[in-house]
Amino acid sequence: MKKLVFLFAVSFGALVFTSCSKDEVQENQIITESEISQLTSETDIPLELRSEPITASMSADRKFLECLRGLNLSEEQMRSIRMAMNETKRCRTTTTIQARTDIKELNLRVEARRKNLKAQLEAGEITQEEFEANMQELRKFTQERRESIKENLRAGLGACTTTFQSKVGEILSPEQAQSLRDCLGR
Repeated sequence: MKKLVFLFAVSFGALVFTSCSKDEVQENQIITESEISQLTSETDIPLELRSEPITASMSADRKFLECLRGLNLSEEQMRSIRMAMNETKRCRTTTTIQARTDIKELNLRVEARRKNLKAQLEAGEITQEEFEANMQELRKFTQERRESIKENLRAGLGACTTTFQSKVGEILSPEQAQSLRDCLGR
């Protein structure tokens, strides 16, 4: 259990999450921007950049940083942890950008197909029943693809986190790692 607490805190401590501008968000997205943010966890925004009140997850970030400060890290360890955090930020950013790109492509495909079906219906090329059946298939495809994008995002972010955890484990001495686990467990 302590290891899980340690891994959770390390993985979410002081990582930075970058987001799209609101101009990039399309109306009627199949996967909404809030779902992406939820999956990528807004707790990754450093405390000093947050405008909203501190929540329990933010307190965990603060606790992680406080525990890290209490380890009396050497300059080399501090530099290595900063590098690991920066690499993790890049990994998470790349993974998130890929998910957003996949969402945009899905939205474009679905909207084009929907318009095509509507035009076929209006031109009398397909019946109302055929239109409804095709729309049902389109909804099913969209849902399946949406779940696939979300799963790929989770897996990618998980890989970033696992790599970060491994690197931190290599940087800290066994005593420091134990001290960090003890501190986070309180």
